[in-house]
Amino acid sequence: MRIYSILMRMLERRVQVLFGKDQYRALEQAATSQGQSVGSLIREAVDQRLLAGADTERQAFDRFMALAEASPEVTITPDEWQRLKHLELDRFVGPVAE
Repeated sequence: MRIYSILMRMLERRVQVLFGKDQYRALEQAATSQGQSVGSLIREAVDQRLLAGADTERQAFDRFMALAEASPEVTITPDEWQRLKHLELDRFVGPVAE
């Protein structure tokens, strides 16, 4: 119970989300089969989704840096760099707002 109290103090925001019957039933079944609460399962899913996006952005950045290192004689304008960056990010994380 002590660990639960410590973990709950780390959480700062409460949200209310409405689910359909089938969605909630699936959440309950998944949580039960994994030995966790529905809330914990949802937090884990949010973490995975957000971290996956961060990893994808990092991978896109790494590809750009590898390209730059492989062709140091090639120079591009800042506008062209932005255009290429947006094309690459769009490919992996969806359109980037300007």
